[in-house]
Amino acid sequence: MRVSDALGRATTVTAPGGADAPEAALVDGIVVVSATLGDGESLEVTVDGARWAAYPDGSATLTDAADPPRVGGTDPSARDADGIRRVSTRTEDDGRRLVVEVAARASASSTTATPPANVTLTVAPRAVESATWADDVEGGRSLQVDPTAFGRSGSTAALEAVRAELVASGPDATTTVMDHQLRCHALGAPGKETWNLEPWRPEVDYLAYLLARCNPT
Repeated sequence: MRVSDALGRATTVTAPGGADAPEAALVDGIVVVSATLGDGESLEVTVDGARWAAYPDGSATLTDAADPPRVGGTDPSARDADGIRRVSTRTEDDGRRLVVEVAARASASSTTATPPANVTLTVAPRAVESATWADDVEGGRSLQVDPTAFGRSGSTAALEAVRAELVASGPDATTTVMDHQLRCHALGAPGKETWNLEPWRPEVDYLAYLLARCNPT
């Protein structure tokens, strides 16, 4: 299955090893993949001109060669056939290819096969819609960040992808103070319209940022 994303990059999805062919479609600029997989079966995803990096929580970033690089990613999920119970997945990458595998599950009895899992993943081309500097906001300069749905998802890859995209906003966007605010918004206020990150905030530890709702003074 091969689908082009909002950036015109071709995404190829296969299910080797005899699994049913996956389905993929472009929805609002995002490639949405669904597949039915048994224990140990997997999906393989490649995106032309981009590289994957998988994280222990199962999420993965996707970085292309644009200047500055555009960073997106995925956070796969799987559920049993009833749609209620979550099924664990594992991800790994070799740079170019991402492999998403359904973890082995114990069956109800030794003679009963486990049901297939319904796996869904979205390949988001970006983690940030926009990041714009504004002056005189609450007492100083502010970087107003509008993450995409993927950027707001709370996964390790989402945070790393947003962080990587903010590098293009200049050195003030990559300080410890700004990173504390970024992590605080990702954890405590993901749905806020914009994540306003201010370089003039005090350099205190991350816990102090959480206690002050990301805005210590």
